Amino acid sequence: SYFVYAGRKDRGKNVHVLCQWFHDYVTRFNHNTKLLFIGEGDNSLIPTADHFIDFGFVSESKKMQLLKQSKAVINLSENESFSIVIMEGWLCGVPSVVSAACPVTRNHVRRCNGDLFVSNKDEFCLALNYLEENETLRRDLAANGRRYLAREFSFDVVLSRYLHELAAN
Repeated sequence: SYFVYAGRKDRGKNVHVLCQWFHDYVTRFNHNTKLLFIGEGDNSLIPTADHFIDFGFVSESKKMQLLKQSKAVINLSENESFSIVIMEGWLCGVPSVVSAACPVTRNHVRRCNGDLFVSNKDEFCLALNYLEENETLRRDLAANGRRYLAREFSFDVVLSRYLHELAAN
């Protein structure tokens, strides 16, 4: 089984923290779980341990295939303005684990009940273990996220908001 980080590999995205916490998770729970990295960036941030796999840049179809088969998408960045990969995960039937310190992703999580947010290494480890051991919960969280996308970000909803704003001005 595996989790996915998709995006730029950068210290500003807390990739170094993700690697430390994930290593602790694997060690603590003695799982043979992998963390797959998709995307460009600073490859030196990825440790050379068996539980880290760096795919680098992949096609959209390959990315979606990897997302669909994962346990969750992980995004510990504290500075997101909108996380497309979390939304893509929901469309693929996959929940996410996000940083509680990021107001935007935490707000999406709270509004849809489609992910878990974590504040520290212990919460992170427990969240990943919980997702690995609860298939039904993972599916339910992702379904909540998918419904949230349809309710808040479908083409018709966004167009209606846009037209409303244009009429108001």
